[in-house]
Amino acid sequence: MSKREEERVVAEMVLKLGKDDLRLTSTELMARALELNSFYLGNKATPITVEWSSRMERIWGSCTIEERAIRLSNRLDDAPYYALDYILLHELVHLIVAGHGPDFKALLAVYPQLERAEGYLEGRQIRLEEDLVDPIESIASIESIASIASIASIGKVAVEVAEQVAITALKGPRRSVATKPRDKGEGQLELISLAEISA
Repeated sequence: MSKREEERVVAEMVLKLGKDDLRLTSTELMARALELNSFYLGNKATPITVEWSSRMERIWGSCTIEERAIRLSNRLDDAPYYALDYILLHELVHLIVAGHGPDFKALLAVYPQLERAEGYLEGRQIRLEEDLVDPIESIASIESIASIASIASIGKVAVEVAEQVAITALKGPRRSVATKPRDKGEGQLELISLAEISA
């Protein structure tokens, strides 16, 4: 095993443990960014600072071009090395090219784990968004469905379905739900089924 491969394996094991005391330090993040910059970008994107941020809830990383500063969400501290490297490289490319146009994509395309990292991060983002759904908002939406069902005289079954949705939302994974019944045409309404809401 080459020194480079050994470093990657060790970094992946450390990141998978996800413990704060084993998380890469800002100094180690900077060292990794400099390696990626050298290997993939020919030292065209040297940052001044690279550090973790606890303030990023919906994005993985950001950079400030003027300050040449890169910040990574601390939610990445347990990500596999290829995903962390991808985000670092993504932000490094922004130090060369603003936006996500063709020039940006061409520079990022040199990363051999691009698709794997994007797939991992997309899956993780979906779980994150589910975790960020406010259960009170979901319940308010469910109550709207129940009252619309009542007012529209859809019937007792629709109201029972709306109540069951509320119970399921409180017990199961948090998901947002539709706030209106479906129009069947000719003035008839039906409540979206539980299967459609929880799918």
